[in-house]
Amino acid sequence: GRKIFCFKLKQPIKYYNRVKNMKSIFEGEVLEALAVPGGLVFAYISEVTRDGKTVVAYRHINFENGRTTTVTKKIFQLAKFGPNYQSLEKNVAHHLSTQAAALEGGLIFLSERDGSAKIINSESDVVWTGRLCYKQEAPSAIAVDGTAVWAAFRGSNAIVRFNISTAREELRIGGGGENNFNAPCGLFIKSPSMWVSNEGSHKIWLVNVKTYEADEYMNFEEPVYSYMQTAGLELAVLKSGLYVL
Repeated sequence: GRKIFCFKLKQPIKYYNRVKNMKSIFEGEVLEALAVPGGLVFAYISEVTRDGKTVVAYRHINFENGRTTTVTKKIFQLAKFGPNYQSLEKNVAHHLSTQAAALEGGLIFLSERDGSAKIINSESDVVWTGRLCYKQEAPSAIAVDGTAVWAAFRGSNAIVRFNISTAREELRIGGGGENNFNAPCGLFIKSPSMWVSNEGSHKIWLVNVKTYEADEYMNFEEPVYSYMQTAGLELAVLKSGLYVL
């Protein structure tokens, strides 16, 4: 049968000096940021109309030449879902709310707000369907590490590893009584490291996906939603905007 583990997190090691030197590159409410070669593509709220409608816009930052340009929703979808983004539309509830992660062999893993999950092949055919939930909660973020999908669960303060082929829970970090995760909502993996952004505690934790040890990586003065690396830089989406760390 499956084995579920809950690991105690180590005493934190803090990096306040790096946070003090972080640079703002966009001020405003960022909905999602995606690392692309040499840069970043992100969606943000550009306007809230008088009748309460939210207007979403998209930008691309090229860190190699320093240029920031306005791009279309299609460019954002290309960055998130890959070259078959147009044919994938029928399998995606919404391009912002749907969680997506690339698997080997051109497969895409999709997770929705209701906990349903799919694997789509390069021809945009559904090759697997299931549910990706923990305690009836859908994930706030997913990330792929080899043959495993890691998922963050904001309400349960847990990070869970699932078997890709079965979506069965294999391992859990946090989610217990003694737990340093607080509303985890962002995952970034560069094996063996996984950065976990916590909206509640304003902290990023660094987890070793091989040993399952965890240390506090950064502590902010406001909620942090996601962390990523691109073009040799570390970036984070905070409540106030987008920053180079």
